[in-house]
Amino acid sequence: MPLEKTGNKITGISANRKGQQVVVFSSGEKIILSQDAFTEMPLYVGKEVSPLEMRELRSFLSREKFLDYGMRLVSSREYSVKEIRDKLQAKGADQAMAKEVIFYLKKNGFVDDKTFAEDYADSKGSLLYGKERILSTLQFEKGIAPDILASLKFKDEKEHAKAFLATLMRRTAGLPAKSKRIKLSLALSRRGFAKDTISEVLQDLPVDKKAVKNNLEKEATKAIKHYGSKYNGYELKQKCFAYLYSKGFPTSEIDEIL
Repeated sequence: MPLEKTGNKITGISANRKGQQVVVFSSGEKIILSQDAFTEMPLYVGKEVSPLEMRELRSFLSREKFLDYGMRLVSSREYSVKEIRDKLQAKGADQAMAKEVIFYLKKNGFVDDKTFAEDYADSKGSLLYGKERILSTLQFEKGIAPDILASLKFKDEKEHAKAFLATLMRRTAGLPAKSKRIKLSLALSRRGFAKDTISEVLQDLPVDKKAVKNNLEKEATKAIKHYGSKYNGYELKQKCFAYLYSKGFPTSEIDEIL
């Protein structure tokens, strides 16, 4: 008695508008292959494909899909290995598939964490970001290894800090020296510059005395208007004094303006 055939027979093969090959099986299943993939596989009308061959075919299609996605990613911009892995897994690739695609991309020079880190550091440095912020982003968001991070050079760090500081000077011109230093220090720190760099660039911080005096007069007028409806005389002066002192103005200048 002949053995019962359990395969899935190919009943039709045709090209779609994109030049891909649409393969139709007796089960009603359809698969779409790129022209390159189709030429690699011995498929023809009437061929009976066993369950094992169908699993291998589906695995091949999955690998081709994710490899194509990976290639589209790296053709648009640079990515770190971690970013590629995260995007592949978000698309449904398991760890083994993601590893296989990344291996192919690395082997062919499409992904390289060292080059990525160097280019990222140069790019962010030119946008006046500090070393600490750049390293933190590369480590925790981009997944760059410690040895690569340790190899990065930041020779223009001080100049970048000075250039970023220059963009803040106009906005802080009217602040008293102490408040100005604190505000600028915080801004530089948030930008990612190290403490020693911040101390160095703020060492000879210029103060626009005229702008500070104008700002003091403006704040004093605001305080008098605010507290004047409820207080007067000595109490009003004390309230205004406390408000202006909290803004960082020196006591001698507050006494003079009040």
